[in-house]
Amino acid sequence: MARTVRIGAVLLVAWLVVMLLAGCAGSGANKAGGKPGRKVVVLTLANPLGGSLELDAFVGEVNRLSGGGIRIDVKSGWRSGQVAFENGLIGDVRGGKADLGVAGSRAWDSVGVTSLRALNAPLLIDSYALQELVLRSPLIPPMLKGLAPLGLVGVGVLPGPLRHPFGLGRPLLGPSDYSGLKLGVQQSRVGSATFRALGATPAWFAAGASIAGFGGVEQNISNIQEYQYDRVGKYLTANVVLWPRPLVVFATRSALAKLTPTQQRILRQAVIDADPAETRFVVDNERDDTASLCRSHRLRFLTASGPDLVGLRRAVQPVYNQLER
Repeated sequence: MARTVRIGAVLLVAWLVVMLLAGCAGSGANKAGGKPGRKVVVLTLANPLGGSLELDAFVGEVNRLSGGGIRIDVKSGWRSGQVAFENGLIGDVRGGKADLGVAGSRAWDSVGVTSLRALNAPLLIDSYALQELVLRSPLIPPMLKGLAPLGLVGVGVLPGPLRHPFGLGRPLLGPSDYSGLKLGVQQSRVGSATFRALGATPAWFAAGASIAGFGGVEQNISNIQEYQYDRVGKYLTANVVLWPRPLVVFATRSALAKLTPTQQRILRQAVIDADPAETRFVVDNERDDTASLCRSHRLRFLTASGPDLVGLRRAVQPVYNQLER
């Protein structure tokens, strides 16, 4: 009898061991006893900026909302040094070299997308509060639908720095100050049309490239500090905001097709949730860089007069007429 009990006990223990091992094999538990493993979706993002700081809030929100199930692998400095770098980046994403991309709203009219041009209308969005209000408004989804003919899907639009007139040899205050100058603009047909309306000759230049040889450029304060443009130019018109530089986050249809509907919603929601933090980053960066530029005593911050502002708005009216058409 005792021998029978011992054999039964041995068989029971063996059975429990087998079941335990089978359970472990089927559960996906890790050696540390953690939660079952799961597949993490990694999406590469082509970023034309020199670093990823301006995108960190978006990347963080994707990670938070997905519970770590989606990871954004940011590839910064995409086509760095090229004049039409954003055009090239858009083409690369269309060609499958990255799942996602970011490109300034200014660049899209160069590849045939006209629905985003209003974001860069001259002298329109002239504060960070207004930019954030616009980007969170019902205006954005219809604008993003303009990417569809390219086989792309607009995920959302992140805020960017405001850009001012930056004079090298003379201040750029009223319309007459622009007349006859060669002015640098970064890959924007709307920007080029604006400078032509002011009597200047626009020329595109690459981010961070030398601005020597220009009479002035459109530029944001942080870039002036980072690239030491204040060693070449002297006059920033602080109360004239030509336009902002919002970043359009986009994807290929094939990349989104690999995601579940919930994961696609997470990407779109992450842009919305990241907007306030992205704005704070840009504003804080600009404040610190303004302080640095003031300490250097090389750059003069100028204020355009009331008549100057009226004259500028009147001069750029042909650009508005073109946008309305």
